[in-house]
Amino acid sequence: MKAKEHGISIVLNLFLGYLWIIFVNHMVVIANSFHNTLLIGGLFILLGTLKLSTE
Repeated sequence: MKAKEHGISIVLNLFLGYLWIIFVNHMVVIANSFHNTLLIGGLFILLGTLKLSTE
């Protein structure tokens, strides 16, 4: 790969990581509104991460 392709790859991965952090943050806020926070929150984050990784 050329230096330009490496740079684009780094920037793209940083952006996707940022989106994942925002997603997890929103899922934690939603899960905190339920009574069984650990079970439901963990399930939301796991399913959302698997869904995002398959697209």
